[in-house]
Amino acid sequence: MRKLLVLAVLFLAVASPAFRVDNNEPPKVVLGAVDPEVAGDILIPFTLTDREGDTLTILCEYSTDDGATWTAATVKNPTIGLTPDLYAGEAIWDSVADLDGKDAPDTNFRVTPFDNDVGEVGITG
Repeated sequence: MRKLLVLAVLFLAVASPAFRVDNNEPPKVVLGAVDPEVAGDILIPFTLTDREGDTLTILCEYSTDDGATWTAATVKNPTIGLTPDLYAGEAIWDSVADLDGKDAPDTNFRVTPFDNDVGEVGITG
């Protein structure tokens, strides 16, 4: 009986503390070229990749100070629930809603993809 009790105590003592298993590879995005001078609805071509083929969300932002600060962009098409058949597309940026009446020569646009993890950022320019 004594040997059985010692064995039971040893068995309980070898359990590991909790840990996280994360086999998810973050998504990536590549942005296409944008004309040097644009206005109105601006098309930002993108190609998303995700090894697991997860449904993705993209965060679209613009900067008018060459990337020193970023502001959420008004985008006219869906940015959530992007299934693999929507990985290649265009973000339609409503620049008038965000920059009406402004001339912004040092503008950049960035897209950040997400699934369970934040992915690699793509920036125009």
